[in-house]
Amino acid sequence: MESLRLHPSVPIDIKVAVKKDVLPDGTIILAGAGVCYLPYAMGRSDSIWGGDACDDAPPVQKFHPRRFLRPLTTTTQDMDLKCVEPSSFRYAAFNAGPRLCLWKPLALMTIKIVLARVLTRYCVEDVHGHDGECFWRTVLSMKGGFIVSLSRREKM
Repeated sequence: MESLRLHPSVPIDIKVAVKKDVLPDGTIILAGAGVCYLPYAMGRSDSIWGGDACDDAPPVQKFHPRRFLRPLTTTTQDMDLKCVEPSSFRYAAFNAGPRLCLWKPLALMTIKIVLARVLTRYCVEDVHGHDGECFWRTVLSMKGGFIVSLSRREKM
């Protein structure tokens, strides 16, 4: 989930109001008006995620994979964690409200299964030292692709 917060598949999204509406901050949206929001920028916003949200502002935690993990109980050990999903209005990687992505549960389950199967069996290494630069299109993709090598882990 932290990867999608920083690198949402759809970095810029546009909606068109079918009728006049008012945003929570009082902004009036007229019928037919386009409203653009940027999940890419939202994922890096200090006002949404706090001081460690952005990977280029010092002294920031660049990537915080435990951001969405919480202890099962107050006395739980570090390994007894559960994933807590944030509000889809804060974490817009899958849209929000009545336009929430129907495939979100399948996408998250697929990510977990693939990671569990691949990372327990293989070491994954970035072949070319990718700098993280992306192509800004309708769907965000890594510039030049992301070439990795896999080597089988030793059995435990």
